[in-house]
Amino acid sequence: MSVSKKIQNNINAINEALETSYVARLVQVPYEPEYLQFFNKTKDKTFSFGKFVLFNHCTYVHKAGKRKIYGITWSKFYIGIRCGLKWHHIRFPKFHKVRCSKTRYEIKGMNAYNLTAKEARNFLSEYMSKNGVISPNKIIAECFEKM
Repeated sequence: MSVSKKIQNNINAINEALETSYVARLVQVPYEPEYLQFFNKTKDKTFSFGKFVLFNHCTYVHKAGKRKIYGITWSKFYIGIRCGLKWHHIRFPKFHKVRCSKTRYEIKGMNAYNLTAKEARNFLSEYMSKNGVISPNKIIAECFEKM
């Protein structure tokens, strides 16, 4: 996995203009369904057999819930069991390694973590406009317009 050209070009332009040493890299972040944003994580355990990770178990509690709900949700790579106000989330990382994680950007030195590609591009363009750095992509576009 490599950093996209647009993001790397923007990082290089910032480093040259401001004489810094920022580095963008891709990291794997564990997948969590979107509905888990309404829950607070209370426990996080990893069950392994030697070096082989069997599964990961997390327990969540609903942030503002009062109604007790019982049910099961599942997919190819996780099982969710809802017991009252608690949600038990079980992931199987070794069986579905790709589906259990998301690729995110991390820019060291700028305190930018867990960004999607679009969020990283927007963050860098805002940073460049604040500091007066001209994007190399804009320079190339202007050269083609003049031709």
